[in-house]
Amino acid sequence: MGIEAVPAKSAPPRRMPKVGFVATHGSAALPCVVRERTAAEARIEYAGAVAMPSRVTLVVADDGIELDCRVAWRHRHTYGLRIVTPTPAEAVAPAIARSCSARRKALFDAAR
Repeated sequence: MGIEAVPAKSAPPRRMPKVGFVATHGSAALPCVVRERTAAEARIEYAGAVAMPSRVTLVVADDGIELDCRVAWRHRHTYGLRIVTPTPAEAVAPAIARSCSARRKALFDAAR
């Protein structure tokens, strides 16, 4: 019997919080708070209950990124997302980027 290699851990999560938006096919982008993010995963929170499909796009406009994600787990208003494919910053929807600053204060106040 051989010893199996243990995969290396990814970089430690960056604690944010940052304003994000979750976009799904056929619906409007919903604002959320991105609590932690690594190269492979993200943890987000909503202010209330949200019905979310298994595949979503997470947009963090302040960082200029748009990430294709799958929902890995859910607990109340918190969701763990597995990042499938990162998208270049140029692909961030301009409307989401513009509305980010207007909603930032309300989301951060709600998260405290």
